[in-house]
Amino acid sequence: MGLAVLGSIAAERTALPRLAPPHLRGIAEATGRTGMLLLRRDHDVVCAHSEVPSVGAALVLPVGRAIPLWSGAARAILAYLDPEEVERVVPREKMQAELTDELATIRRQGWAMARGEVLSGALAVTVPVFDAAARPIACVGAMGYDVHDGGENWLPSVRSAAEALSDALGRQTNRGPRDDSPPAPVRR
Repeated sequence: MGLAVLGSIAAERTALPRLAPPHLRGIAEATGRTGMLLLRRDHDVVCAHSEVPSVGAALVLPVGRAIPLWSGAARAILAYLDPEEVERVVPREKMQAELTDELATIRRQGWAMARGEVLSGALAVTVPVFDAAARPIACVGAMGYDVHDGGENWLPSVRSAAEALSDALGRQTNRGPRDDSPPAPVRR
């Protein structure tokens, strides 16, 4: 990767924490759950910012908390990586047919959901944020207590925030590299 590309990636990741707060507040108010920004950092995502709703009990992922890309709602990013990169970042013991199938599903639907994988009792729904080159560099989401309301009703505000942030970073396509075909299988 050239220095210009690395510089561009760094600038986009620096811009996201500045651009995201109004969108995260929108998620929090629309869903009654915490809006969060997770930035990719090699094999992990890091919680860069969160906004709690003005009403209701908030469940918060601490800013600075790192989560492996293959865990929880961080898979919204993992699903859009090239198979070779998935193979590089996911430990061999974690890469099973079930995870490969789940990544294909996430890529088809454009979002990820996780229940209690990172925080006990939590439900999280995330949508990836793409840079100008259509690389998944972050995800935004809603997180709250799993009260069996499904989380899918949180999708409109989460998807809207992800698309607005992707557009602000110069994404050229309408919805990122999302399509209806699964990614190529990961070779082991």
